[in-house]
Amino acid sequence: MKKIIALFLALIGLASISFAEVPFTPIYWIKGTVTDAPEGSANGRKIYFANNRAWDIIGPTGNSGKPNQFLINAGLAGVPLEAGMRYPLFTERVGGLGVGPVEIELSGGGIEKLEPLALTVGGGLADIRAFIVQTEPLPKIKVWFNDRVYQKSLVAKGEEFYIPKKPKIKMEVEIDEPYTLSTDAFNYTLTIDKKSYSFSTSKIEAHKAVFEITLPEELSAGKYNFTFTAQSSGAKAAASTAVETAQVVVAGGPLRLLDTPLTYPSPFNPERDKFVTFQYTLSDNANIDIFIINIAGEVVKKISINAGEEGGLGQLNKVSWNGMTDQGMIVSSGIYLGNIVARDENKVLGKFKLTVYR
Repeated sequence: MKKIIALFLALIGLASISFAEVPFTPIYWIKGTVTDAPEGSANGRKIYFANNRAWDIIGPTGNSGKPNQFLINAGLAGVPLEAGMRYPLFTERVGGLGVGPVEIELSGGGIEKLEPLALTVGGGLADIRAFIVQTEPLPKIKVWFNDRVYQKSLVAKGEEFYIPKKPKIKMEVEIDEPYTLSTDAFNYTLTIDKKSYSFSTSKIEAHKAVFEITLPEELSAGKYNFTFTAQSSGAKAAASTAVETAQVVVAGGPLRLLDTPLTYPSPFNPERDKFVTFQYTLSDNANIDIFIINIAGEVVKKISINAGEEGGLGQLNKVSWNGMTDQGMIVSSGIYLGNIVARDENKVLGKFKLTVYR
């Protein structure tokens, strides 16, 4: 008796595992009959609903088990099934014979019993691969690394896109009305060279979603492929999945500048331009001091930046200055030198020149 009970419990366990692994598919039956043509029989032919995902074989070998009949589960098509929606029903044209395409309007009752269809000369589709499955438009994905938007066009031109060892990543997803985004966070993914990560925070709305993550571990020096995916809801047609890739580089090695610092605009007019920008790329996050020095060798402005902030990131940095000195005065016209210094090492990483004209 104990062996029988143990076997029964084991079977229940196996059944529960099996059911848990099977994805849910809605059941909506399309039932009908196809009459033969003088030139040939309908039995043994595949008949499709909506696309090539939902189909049955007409006749005894199909779901109906009866000659000239078919029974298709429309839920396998992967499209919305609502009252009033219309979808094609068709076969492939084989031997010059086929069925449809004919439009089927759903009643919403869970089963549609169709009027008899006929196998005809010239009916059906000559090439079923040419039949387009209606899908929703792809969501649009935009990616940021530490508040710097990823620019695929620059990478395509051969430029490197540098990121820190432990970047903060944000993915923004949008889709145009009347389509909506999937509300399931599992339909939004990040993969780095085949390793998957879960976003730590997410905000999903009908037409816009934002996801963020700071990587739990540091990346070693090298090139990486980041892959982001996002899915539409499938409320209007078959759901679509957008894929965005980002090719990035972690520099590694000793702290250094990876490019020549730029200043713009130059000449700089504080009253007209309001701000001047210093642009440079660091190999890693670092505490940085920028010294603006006049021709007499005097420091007129010191800008201090902490590691991880704009100006202290292991990537492209853009630091703005309004032209005010440490004494609260607008800087005078003249030629100025700038030193970019690693504060902890007291090491000059790079220099730039700035012309001020008032």
